Amino acid sequence: MSRVKALPFLSLVLSLAVFLSGITFYPSQAKADSVPLVPNGGFEQVANGIPLQWSVISGTAASSANQVHSGNYSVELSDSSSAAPVGLRSQKMQVARTRI
Repeated sequence: MSRVKALPFLSLVLSLAVFLSGITFYPSQAKADSVPLVPNGGFEQVANGIPLQWSVISGTAASSANQVHSGNYSVELSDSSSAAPVGLRSQKMQVARTRI
């Protein structure tokens, strides 16, 4: 192929490459109104002063209206031990396997 004929071909190939580089492929995304990832993740459901669906592992935990991010409640953790950390654990969550 002569050099004069190769330039339009090269230009076409480069244009196609630039066009295709702008196209992205996204896997299907979860809907915003789907099941929350963490049950009672905002600590809004409270019973007996502690968030429902959460277990205190060590230390103490209590629902609080101080320093909330959104909603009405947060959780306040207190550590009275110098040897053990404070621990709070959510209920187990289901994990779905998907292929991309």
